[in-house]
Amino acid sequence: MTKSFGNPGRKPSRPVNRGNKPDRTSATGFGQDPQQEVNNPAAWANRSGAPSSQQEGEEEFVEGKKPDPNKRIVALLFDFAAAYLVGVIIAMIPFVNRFIPLQIVLVAVLLSRDHLFGGRGFGKNLMGLRVVDANTGDTPTIVQSILRNIVLMAPFVVLQTIPLLLKFSPFGWFNEAVMSLINIVGMLYVAIVLPLESYRAYSREDGLRFGDELAGTTIVDSTMDFSNPFNR
Repeated sequence: MTKSFGNPGRKPSRPVNRGNKPDRTSATGFGQDPQQEVNNPAAWANRSGAPSSQQEGEEEFVEGKKPDPNKRIVALLFDFAAAYLVGVIIAMIPFVNRFIPLQIVLVAVLLSRDHLFGGRGFGKNLMGLRVVDANTGDTPTIVQSILRNIVLMAPFVVLQTIPLLLKFSPFGWFNEAVMSLINIVGMLYVAIVLPLESYRAYSREDGLRFGDELAGTTIVDSTMDFSNPFNR
């Protein structure tokens, strides 16, 4: 049996619309060539009232669109304020504050912030920004959030974790030498890496930092949504 699409002189078969018949000229680019309508399933979905994938999603993922760098700076300040507030609240909880210092809470929140609220975090949520996976446009995983922020937070993380490890060292001179080295490396890191990250965010057309390339993420414009903090 030959297919109707390959027989000359025969009109190709089309799905039967048993409901209200839409105007064939209402869809852009259709109404003139029936073959064009058959070869474009999206046209039939639109005519039959079925929502397309773009209509079902919250927003369209536009790769390479650079968000406002000023919004990113303000969002970062909000993130620091929110992390400090969370740390203060946890420090007020009896018994828990003995095992979770304020510094650890700050590090944990700032590293995982871009996984919260569907990639919006606290500051970006307020500023209408969102971190997404650069390949799929989905919410970044907790690992991606940590990788993205570790570039900015590395000196702070090291200064908070190394002293905890040095408590198990019985050699005072060794502890002092290690902390002196960490302070020197940390100052160099802050003086070199952080300005480079800021420069890339401002100068690149896509606004990607080293942290974004490391984590495979990017930032897009979004809407404010605090309804789902843990993406359940």
